[in-house]
Amino acid sequence: MKLPELCFVDQTDQPSFSNVIIPKLNTQPVHLFCSLTYITNNYSVLVTLSTMAKLAKAGFQLHVIYWDFNSLANPYFKRLFSSNAAAISQTGFIQARRADMAKILVSLGAPESAFTIYDASELWSRMVRIKEPNLFLQY
Repeated sequence: MKLPELCFVDQTDQPSFSNVIIPKLNTQPVHLFCSLTYITNNYSVLVTLSTMAKLAKAGFQLHVIYWDFNSLANPYFKRLFSSNAAAISQTGFIQARRADMAKILVSLGAPESAFTIYDASELWSRMVRIKEPNLFLQY
């Protein structure tokens, strides 16, 4: 597997990276976890999604953790929900954000099979309440 140009390794880590990580990249699928809060399109979210799409195109398997707690607690969402309560629900808002992220990743060239988007609230619920089966799939 060839690392995308966006990846860099600090010089002090280069020997370990070359001897341990690079051989694994060539023989095993690489799973990356990335977490983010997404409320509206902004520069930081688009840069993060663009970077993830490049990694997905390079063969990495992405596990995106969407911090839906943060979205619902955000002042923008609270204003939107209070002023437009009949037209939008919390669940609808979260589903729309997840769909937006998936569409953006695909439009940037990430194969749909290369990423999964999880809601942080669901993961925390599973971790606290449901211990089996294992939280993150068997690799």
